[in-house]
Amino acid sequence: MPELPLPDLDGTSLVLVGAFNPRIFQPAWFVRNELLPEGVESTANVEIINNDLCAFETDWFRLEVLSDRLVLRSLATPAMESLRDLLFGTFRVLRHTPVHRVGLNTHAHYRLPSEETWHQFGHRLAPKEELWSPVLNSPGTLTLVIQGTRPDDYDGHVRVKVEPSAQVTYGIFIETNDEYRRLDADSATWVEDVLTKQWDASRSRAEQIRSHIVASAFSGEES
Repeated sequence: MPELPLPDLDGTSLVLVGAFNPRIFQPAWFVRNELLPEGVESTANVEIINNDLCAFETDWFRLEVLSDRLVLRSLATPAMESLRDLLFGTFRVLRHTPVHRVGLNTHAHYRLPSEETWHQFGHRLAPKEELWSPVLNSPGTLTLVIQGTRPDDYDGHVRVKVEPSAQVTYGIFIETNDEYRRLDADSATWVEDVLTKQWDASRSRAEQIRSHIVASAFSGEES
């Protein structure tokens, strides 16, 4: 088995579902609460801020907030812990905000060594001859989503998406969605526990999933 490659592109996103006021999540608010350094309010690329949507970027993250959904995504590697710390600090300030779901997600593009290996892996994910060739001409794998139950005491799921990379030639895209759910929550206090007590386990789980899938893709090189 060849040494498994590092991803060509690797990112993290943190997603909250709850009840938010998009207008307050502007760069100046983060500076005022000492969550971001002074000067960010003038250098951030602000796309829109109103009652329905807030969206802006800095040199290392992108934030989008709707009334029911917040997405904080890394733009630079490595930024995982910084991303977590920013979200942790934000909802320490906004601890009375109702949050019902927390998603700790990874997004990675891996380059495979050849077109043949790429096709072989697609056939391994979704066998074509047995099921699809009788009803489709030249069937090809687009997206596969697999979901498992949580391995801890939280409600939620662990979901994995695999599809051809749109960024890397003969590459595969692997997304892991580690969702924690508290549908009866009336505050954000439980988010702190997820971000501190579950962070390392979540990162380890994502790495194990990704390594397993990439190893399976490369196993075709041995044949």
